[in-house]
Amino acid sequence: MQSEASRIESIYATHPLRAETILARVGPAKALPGLLCEADLAIDKASNVTDQNHPGGVSSVRELARAAGVGPGCRVLDVGCGLGGPARLLAEEFGAVVDGIELTATRYHDAVRLTQLVGLDRRVHIRRGDFLAIDLAARHYDVVWGQAAWVHFSDLRAVFARCAEILQPGGRVALEEAYLRGQPQGPDVARRLRELEECWAAHLNKLDVWVRAAESEGFTLTCSVDLTSILLEELLALQETVARGQAETVNTNEARSWDLAHQLVQDGILGYLRLLARLTTASGGSNR
Repeated sequence: MQSEASRIESIYATHPLRAETILARVGPAKALPGLLCEADLAIDKASNVTDQNHPGGVSSVRELARAAGVGPGCRVLDVGCGLGGPARLLAEEFGAVVDGIELTATRYHDAVRLTQLVGLDRRVHIRRGDFLAIDLAARHYDVVWGQAAWVHFSDLRAVFARCAEILQPGGRVALEEAYLRGQPQGPDVARRLRELEECWAAHLNKLDVWVRAAESEGFTLTCSVDLTSILLEELLALQETVARGQAETVNTNEARSWDLAHQLVQDGILGYLRLLARLTTASGGSNR
């Protein structure tokens, strides 16, 4: 049986959004150092083959950054940075200095490559490792960031405890993530939910689980917004791309996950939310 880390690695090794597919969409004439900018990677209205592997694309990055108070010189840690798209936008458009942590080898190498191609490697630094184990400076960051990556963690309290260690007093957690809006009623819905979690290598939790995990480690919730409509819009667009035969790079795991997620949104089970929390306990976390 695959370990969880191996499962995540296998998902992203053949994911439809990766450096290979993004650069193929950009075209070989432009995919050279000095010719690309982050907007070339992040925006593609025709096929949505971009470096933004999360609902809402660049608009969501900008909205979350403004809500979190990201600005020039702000030190941001992007946990589960994937291809590095949000990290590069935060550096280029908001003047932040961003470290990204990525667990998988495939996405780590792609993120480094794309960051170098757009000339942002002095302000965006990508590291490979497990956020819960990698060496990080204490009381260093202003914002810990996450978009559509934290569902891979099975222990949310441990995640917020680590955030408390590395954030400055008053530092913020800014994240957007899939969550459970309700509990499945009946075996068919429960089966679909289990299958989606397998497709995504995810641990889906209700909002109160997220809030308790944050509060137990010294955080105060400052914002909670349901963004399920954005998730639904994203899923419909992805399914339409497949239906039109414009998704040659999509694997069966991804296509199945979109169908499952769409059904679960309609069932009132799956949602997407934005959370902002501020570190308010001076000691930063509990003694566990």
